Amino acid sequence: MEKKASNFSGQIGFVLAAAGNAVGVGNLWRFPYLAAKDGGCRETRM
Repeated sequence: MEKKASNFSGQIGFVLAAAGNAVGVGNLWRFPYLAAKDGGCRETRM
């Protein structure tokens, strides 16, 4: 069996993907709060 020299890129890829997923999910939870705090869906026309 051949042993891989390093699978560092696979591990760092997983960590970056997990961090990106956490940030994305956090933004999904935060958006309704911010929208309601700022007055909801106000339509402005110029």
